[in-house]
Amino acid sequence: MDGTLIVNTPAASTLTSTNRADVTPTLFIDQNQNEVYIQDVTIRNAIDWESKTSTGQALAMRQRGKHTIYKNVALQGIQDTYYLNKGDATAYFETSSIYGTTDYIYGDGTAWFEGCNINHIGNTGYITAPNTQDNYVGMVFNNCTVDAPNAEGDFYLGRPWGDSPAATYLNTTFNNLPNSAGWHAMTTGCKLRFHEYGSKDAENNVINLNPRSISALSGTIDSDNPVLTEAEAATYTIASTFEGWTPQAIAAQLTASAPAISGTTLSWTAVDGAYCYAVCKDGAVIDFTTATSYVVTDETASYSIRVANQMGGLGEASDTATGVNNVNGNSNGNIQSVEKVIEAGRLVIKKGDRAYNVAGQMTK
Repeated sequence: MDGTLIVNTPAASTLTSTNRADVTPTLFIDQNQNEVYIQDVTIRNAIDWESKTSTGQALAMRQRGKHTIYKNVALQGIQDTYYLNKGDATAYFETSSIYGTTDYIYGDGTAWFEGCNINHIGNTGYITAPNTQDNYVGMVFNNCTVDAPNAEGDFYLGRPWGDSPAATYLNTTFNNLPNSAGWHAMTTGCKLRFHEYGSKDAENNVINLNPRSISALSGTIDSDNPVLTEAEAATYTIASTFEGWTPQAIAAQLTASAPAISGTTLSWTAVDGAYCYAVCKDGAVIDFTTATSYVVTDETASYSIRVANQMGGLGEASDTATGVNNVNGNSNGNIQSVEKVIEAGRLVIKKGDRAYNVAGQMTK
């Protein structure tokens, strides 16, 4: 999340009270733009980001498509940071971070948040504002952590925007506790599907959920109990939420074993499911290849491999190999000279009577 930052700072002169959902999004995934995969990036709406005080909607992401995966992604904003803006839109977040103060995870689609960090910035406010349609699951937070250092006891899990709003918190760690009621009023007359189970505090103590209440929200008589039983909580799974879609498997990260250097050849074992490999020199990616070997020439560098899954997401770097003692020699210690020359405008690496291009392919 730290390496790439995408920022939108809309000019104030372009904003009105009715166009912010259209004008402010930093990124917009429209309907029929399905199967989008985003990894290792921070997406920020800069409106009010410095002041941390909302002056209105400021979307980092507006999504209307289906099957979007966010892996190691940070969405940063103050109000309405993430808008899931279609009833059948679906999203899966894993080990990601969402920031905001007011209704910063909202909309009418279905999203599962697995092992994510919810960063509540303000001294009051609401995490979710769903307007889920009937028969859709809504927002589900599983094994997530909530930080609200400025709002201990004064923020809420969510409030109803419309339709049959649904938000479910499972096995959440609250480093700062919300208001004891949990939920806040907004739109009245909705069938409320606000749920919680297995919440713990920063010391891993089970939180007493008996004070959780939706009585002040003026929902319909058939609204759900805000505290789930163990059996009810167990019905919430990724498989049941996304029938026919396996986002956890798609987002799985791949890792290579440590590469080896023999002479000038860096090599590693093939990884099942790899789309390609990133060759890293001193921690930075220098090239991509579908092969399992690569010619290296810097005897002072350390090399590692990162594996791309089928969506292009790079896993963690392997252990490193260094060529300090053998990049100019073969595996039995016999030293051979390596020469780098330009031939026909291209870099050629010569070792004895053999020549290689920069991709490690022998040219003669």
